[in-house]
Amino acid sequence: MNTTTFSSRSLRVLLAGLGLAGALGTAQAYDGVNGRYWGLSYGGSGLSTSRDPAFPNDASGHALQLQFGQNVDRHFATELGIGRLGQFQRGGGDTTVDGLSWSAVGKLPFDRITPYVKLGAVLATSKADTSALSTLPSGRETGLGLSGGVGVAFDLGERSQIVVSYDRYMVPVEGHGRESLNTRTIGWRTTY
Repeated sequence: MNTTTFSSRSLRVLLAGLGLAGALGTAQAYDGVNGRYWGLSYGGSGLSTSRDPAFPNDASGHALQLQFGQNVDRHFATELGIGRLGQFQRGGGDTTVDGLSWSAVGKLPFDRITPYVKLGAVLATSKADTSALSTLPSGRETGLGLSGGVGVAFDLGERSQIVVSYDRYMVPVEGHGRESLNTRTIGWRTTY
């Protein structure tokens, strides 16, 4: 699957999810502090990956993530995320990384802006499909690694937020152990 197909399909899924979330979010009550939330984010990703001199590499890709969270109080939350962390060109083929993450989130809420940091773990699977002529191996690898991130949430109302985030994951890549994967996303979430 090429990156263009993935990004246009991902954009359609993101827009459909935002519409559904908006419809569901307006029907729920929220007390302003506690509550569950869910959201959808989309953006760019980058993999610090090994290079094969015989093939051009594109270590940038697209990320699409779905998050579910529980606000413990105004300053703390837990969050579960699932999604495609990236798809990259390397070794004459595609490398995709999918992950499931759990994070503890620390927040510093102001009037309508909430900066946050998060730290947790990711269970990631990478699938490398490289050319037979490449020095990089093909295969699938699954492993557990650390994750962390920073971001800012901008309130749109009592239940909706736009979220801008930068996250880093340590993910397994076939033949290279763990490598750093970074995502830069913008998304929307609603509290219910």
